[in-house]
This record gives sequence, structure tokens and C-alpha cells, in this order.
Amino acid sequence: MPKYRATVRIEGLVGDSADDVRGAVLTKLKRASLDEVRVTNVERIVPRTEMRPRITPRVAPAEGAWRKESNAGGALLLVAAGWAVWFLWSMASRLIE
Repeated sequence: MPKYRATVRIEGLVGDSADDVRGAVLTKLKRASLDEVRVTNVERIVPRTEMRPRITPRVAPAEGAWRKESNAGGALLLVAAGWAVWFLWSMASRLIE
């Protein structure tokens, strides 16, 4: 005859600690003539009031911060393009001479 494994979830157990609850469950199951029993996990149920995430105030960016950043990027792009034009012009003028 094949052997099976059953997973049972029991909720609403009350005790001082997880070890106390584990011992109580094992005692009750052994009284019910279930000898080959092992309690693998005991979890604490957290009430919904404790599960709320912390609300952190959102700090608005400084006035015009995005505009300043985009202007800095545009200026950097202009400097790079100017340098490239200058470099190519100086190389071309050397080749012509």
C-alpha cells in the first residue's frame, strides 16, 4: 500500500511562544493516535495594524531642478560638439598646408 504525506494548516492557536504552541499541537495529535507527526513550522500571525508600511513624506524637488539639469546636459553637449568641430578643422587645415 502506498504511503502519503498530508499538510495540515491550523490557525487560531494561542500561546506565549512558538515552542509552547508547537508542544501543545504535538501533544494533541499524539492523543489522537497520530504517532508519526512532525511540526515543521509555527508562524506568528501579525495583525493588519502592524503590517502597515511606514509612510514617508515625499520631498518635492527644488524649484526648477529638472530645468537646471537639462541645461547642464545641453551645455556639455555643445562643448563636446564645439571641441569636435575645432579638432576636425585643425586637422583639415594641417592637411591642406
